[in-house]
Amino acid sequence: MNFFKFLYYVFIVCATYYVIKDLDCLPSIMGGSGKLENVFKDWPNWSKPAYFDIFYIASSGYHIESLVSHLLSSWNGDYVEMILHHIVTLNLIYFSYMACFTKIGVLILFIHYWSDVFAAGARAFGYITSIVPATFCVGLVTSWYYSRIYCFGFIIYEVFVTNIRV
Repeated sequence: MNFFKFLYYVFIVCATYYVIKDLDCLPSIMGGSGKLENVFKDWPNWSKPAYFDIFYIASSGYHIESLVSHLLSSWNGDYVEMILHHIVTLNLIYFSYMACFTKIGVLILFIHYWSDVFAAGARAFGYITSIVPATFCVGLVTSWYYSRIYCFGFIIYEVFVTNIRV
């Protein structure tokens, strides 16, 4: 199961970047050439890039599968917290799509998926006695700090401190 998650996250990060690389709101710190101030430009009727809806459907499907899989698994120390995590994630995906806040939604999903590649890789290769799991752990810490602290903080700062308006 962990190897599937690792492959899923590698694929979804690459596919997401392919879909959103030309968005006018993808900042350079996330590999784009746009400005975050454009995130609500043309809201709610902005033209989505090709395969954008497929990305949202795939993300929803993956998180639905994760919720169902977790519901059917045995109880452990973080069972309730993970159920809550899956429900909140699905609600954020669903309501961002229904309210047409998909530009900001895809940016948030994208930065969360980066470090998930390394987290799933560390779990998938954790039983191998080599340098591979350690490499994934270093990648996890590095990507988690960069994506979830620096990039996510940048998005929050730009949205709340600057004059970005819906």
